Amino acid sequence: MKINLVLAPEQPVSELLTLQSDQPQNVFYLGKISQLARTNLLIIDAQNVVAKFARPIGFENRAVIGQFKGNVIHQIAFQAKDNNDELIAKLLTGNAIMAQNDNGKSEYM
Repeated sequence: MKINLVLAPEQPVSELLTLQSDQPQNVFYLGKISQLARTNLLIIDAQNVVAKFARPIGFENRAVIGQFKGNVIHQIAFQAKDNNDELIAKLLTGNAIMAQNDNGKSEYM
């Protein structure tokens, strides 16, 4: 499974929502609660979609728990040190993916 995260994409919201509706199993539009924060886009196994963005961050999955689907995705970003990833995996159960990039940055979704 190849995971790409696009932070604050430059495309208009309507285009991002269209991508999500066209590929609901691969594209997740991540809205944030804070009005000050911009949105992100999560892309799973869809390199044709990833190619549309200038700055995607690629991750390789480290652990997959359950099915990765639904309307709400909670994202926790953290720097992987020692066994932090294992501790977070114990705290959160259900449908989740933990991924890490080459720089040690991890995301739990």
